[in-house]
Amino acid sequence: MKQWIVTGTHTGIGKTLVSTILCLGLQAKYWKPIQTGSVEGTDSDFLASHIGKQNVFPESYCFLLPQSPHSAAQAEGALIDLKQIQFPQTTEPLIIEGAGGLLVPLNEQHLMIDLFEKLQRPIIVVAGMYLGTINHTLLTVKVLQHQRLPVAGIVFSGNEDLPVKDIIAHYAKVPILGHIPQLSCFETSYLRNCFWEYFDYHFLLKDS
Repeated sequence: MKQWIVTGTHTGIGKTLVSTILCLGLQAKYWKPIQTGSVEGTDSDFLASHIGKQNVFPESYCFLLPQSPHSAAQAEGALIDLKQIQFPQTTEPLIIEGAGGLLVPLNEQHLMIDLFEKLQRPIIVVAGMYLGTINHTLLTVKVLQHQRLPVAGIVFSGNEDLPVKDIIAHYAKVPILGHIPQLSCFETSYLRNCFWEYFDYHFLLKDS
């Protein structure tokens, strides 16, 4: 089935933008299990403005402070319990967005990657175009592979100014699914067109 987890090399790398474009292109629903920084607005609200609130599943945990999940939860006297995070009842196309990177703490025992292991869906890694991205991207992919979690591929975000994609593809041995340049327009119709222009949609649309 066409259901993927979207993670990134680090916070602020473009996971939500990539998730939005994927949802529009695949006519998928959206779920972000853990949200922090809701005082500044939520990613679910941003997605709802583009794909409709009826296509967005509510977060399992949502915290006010823009901090790592374990810290934001502690500030509210809460504890993130992986057993309480239940997969949405849907067999439709679905994009699941993580919070931060793979090794972001959720509580004293679990990291974000432990949630991904529980969810068992192929993972799309969002990587930037900057000096150091080779190291950061390969580390992310290698950790996933070490944990035997399926990596669907990599999506790059940002203007292309470094010849890194082929190097990363060679060492990571996973597909390059797309490259989203720096965008100045965030209208729904434009973002939908980005799926067809910037993604390897043949791979994403094929039967999974």
